[in-house]
Amino acid sequence: MLIFLVGYMGAGKSSLGALLATKLNYRFIDTDSWIENRCCKTVSTIFNESGEDYFRSKEKECIEFLIDKDDVVVATGGGLPCSNDLMNLMNELGEVVYLKADASVLSTRLFRERMHRPILSNIHSQNELNLFITKHLPKRDTYYAASKLIINTEKKNQMDLVKEIQLLIFS
Repeated sequence: MLIFLVGYMGAGKSSLGALLATKLNYRFIDTDSWIENRCCKTVSTIFNESGEDYFRSKEKECIEFLIDKDDVVVATGGGLPCSNDLMNLMNELGEVVYLKADASVLSTRLFRERMHRPILSNIHSQNELNLFITKHLPKRDTYYAASKLIINTEKKNQMDLVKEIQLLIFS
């Protein structure tokens, strides 16, 4: 089985995905790390040198790479479900879980790491970041909402979220 974790930046896809994979004895793939390893460049460098369209094509390659794989938890980049019809493909391939969080929670989580996120690197204040997320989250939420499962991550620790995902998928 493939389990895809989707959601906005800062939703906890990578950390939760690694924990879930360990708990299930599955492999874990973070799509951004997969692309960085494949291209031998950071996501930021790829964006700066080759642009967003090129990066999105690499995300598609990653999901297509998983077509015949099994027992893998995949943490997707925040924009991955919004391009190249990848949300539909992920829903065909496995279980897609939307890790939903409020814009204020996301901005708090993302503020200290914004310089490592290409689309956030020019944001200088917490308020500016919150406004950015509040503006962009509804556009992405339209795609995320097509997930088979939607879990609100607020006020839940990672172990509780892992248990909730396991219960929903395997019951």
